[in-house]
Amino acid sequence: MNDYSDLIFLMGGMIIFSLLSLQTNRLFQLNNRIQLNGELEYNAISIAQDEIDQIRWIKSESAFNNHLSSYPKQVPLIIDDDTLQYDVDINSTSMTIPGSSLNNKKVSVTVSNEFLKTNSDDDPGERYIRLQFIKSFN
Repeated sequence: MNDYSDLIFLMGGMIIFSLLSLQTNRLFQLNNRIQLNGELEYNAISIAQDEIDQIRWIKSESAFNNHLSSYPKQVPLIIDDDTLQYDVDINSTSMTIPGSSLNNKKVSVTVSNEFLKTNSDDDPGERYIRLQFIKSFN
């Protein structure tokens, strides 16, 4: 080192390196949170689709109403010796389709989880997955 300007360059380089290290760490944390949310959403969609598949096999409207009376409920999902509880709720409303003589119901399946949230500051269950379909009866 010949003079003090080399020390100033060294301190500047150390400051830039520390800022880059902080940003890299922040990006790693953000990527982990996005990956976790993606896995939770994937599982929630899978649970909602399972519920829809069960409802599609129901033949009569009375069996359908009996099935709806068991909701809301919690569905456990075991992942690596851990159990995640997903809250499942199903709502049904009557709907008319022009030109149809069938009794139609619009069914909404909503699945949420306490860890499924947009931001870390949000309330638990703030975010949810909702799938809808139309169920017809003769």
